[in-house]
Amino acid sequence: MKRALLALPLLLVAAGGLWFWQQRPIPVQVAQVERDVPLRVFGLGTVEAQVLSRVGFEVSGVLLEVLADHGDRVPAGAVLARLDAASQRARLARAEAVLASAQAQQGRVAAVVERANVQYQQKRSLAQRRRELANRGTASVEAAEIAETEAASAAADLAVARADLAVARAALADAEANLLAERTALAKHELRAPYEALVIARHREPGVALAPGEVVFTLIPPDSLWALAHVDEARAGRIREGQPATVRLRSLP
Repeated sequence: MKRALLALPLLLVAAGGLWFWQQRPIPVQVAQVERDVPLRVFGLGTVEAQVLSRVGFEVSGVLLEVLADHGDRVPAGAVLARLDAASQRARLARAEAVLASAQAQQGRVAAVVERANVQYQQKRSLAQRRRELANRGTASVEAAEIAETEAASAAADLAVARADLAVARAALADAEANLLAERTALAKHELRAPYEALVIARHREPGVALAPGEVVFTLIPPDSLWALAHVDEARAGRIREGQPATVRLRSLP
């Protein structure tokens, strides 16, 4: 009985404290009035590149070196990979030798043309003088005719030499074109970046035999990225060109 009487005041104090705690004033933060609050529109999507290039070699061969990797940023014209070009260098050396031979042949034929031209000029002058002397009666007509025949023969020799020179020039032009083709083919054994690019994929490793056009790298221009987002049609009507946007990546929350 005494214990109950002692506990009663404690219960009354506890009940009073509970009532006071429930009735205490609660602080409330009053929000400030805002006007012209911008409406935000959300949409899920992907970050993509407007320009995407899958690059490879124009010729076949064995991939010798790979000089770029995923994530690399490369300047325009940078060498990305190389093919084994030993056989192509041999063809280039042969083309250079053929060109040197064609140049020497043209020089030799040009000398023949020059000599034939000199001989023709001499024999033509001699024929003219003997014809003049024969017309005056101071030289025989037969000597004049022989000189004219020799001049005609020299003219024919000159014409043949000039034809040979034309053939030699054509051969030289063909050798130059062939050399250019071989140099171009050798240059195609190097894969270069067509523009300042970001490497987003590397598809082949050294030692692989490649066919022409087989993709080795996938490139994008770093400044061609855009976000393709799907927005609810009911909210899309408030979107206007030139409005700012914020992009959040799942990989970088």
